Amino acid sequence: TIPMMELVSLVPIIMGVCLATVSHLEVNSLGLMWGCFGILSTSMYQIWVKEEQKRLGCNAQQLLYFQAPISTVMLLFVAAYVDDAIV
Repeated sequence: TIPMMELVSLVPIIMGVCLATVSHLEVNSLGLMWGCFGILSTSMYQIWVKEEQKRLGCNAQQLLYFQAPISTVMLLFVAAYVDDAIV
């Protein structure tokens, strides 16, 4: 069974999806592909993070503390490329 708090947390997400669906009716294959990719990658990342927390025996804040420097270095180069910034 799913805990009640998790079900309640889904309410704003479902409302947002409904609002976006009603207010924006254009659908194309490129948007569908990116939407599916975004959902899949986010889901896989969340599962991986939970498994890493279990494996390392740490809480979310500790995991974030160790992950932040690596993420900063990785995203520094990606952001510079994507945003056309000069570093």
